[in-house]
Amino acid sequence: MLKTIFPIAIAVLLLGSFYYFYSQSNRALNLSARHIENVSLEYYTNRAMVQKKPLQSLSLRDEIKLADLQFLKNPKLTAVSYESLLKKDPGNNSIQLRLGMIYLKMKQYDAAKEHFYFVYENEDSGLQPDAAWFLGLITLIEEDKVSAKSFLQESLQKKCSYKKEAAELLEYL
Repeated sequence: MLKTIFPIAIAVLLLGSFYYFYSQSNRALNLSARHIENVSLEYYTNRAMVQKKPLQSLSLRDEIKLADLQFLKNPKLTAVSYESLLKKDPGNNSIQLRLGMIYLKMKQYDAAKEHFYFVYENEDSGLQPDAAWFLGLITLIEEDKVSAKSFLQESLQKKCSYKKEAAELLEYL
């Protein structure tokens, strides 16, 4: 009896250990995927925006709010709305960041990176730390842990809106 229980116990112990270490090694990747799944524009909806050009009936801020409301219902339609707004104000970092978030949510990582890099390279925007956070998520999903760690550390140092989440992800890298 002991001869049969002992090998079974060893096998269970080994499988349990393997599962534990495997889940720990993929924890950052899984956590990153969960953050991407939960991307929301609501944090940015009420932020102040600079309007460079007067628009016909609605201010740029109001047009952005309307587009934000579409996001949960139809991200693709929201992307079209933001692309249209971006033509009116191509240098608007807030619109660039939102477009990146929308493309991130739709798992179009190359398009998302393009918009996040636009914001990231503009240090005066005030949104650079958040762009670093999102770039960290994308590079982690793309399994570039070195770049991901660098972006996440930068987002922490510059006090991004996702400071707690960035610190948690860094623990697992």
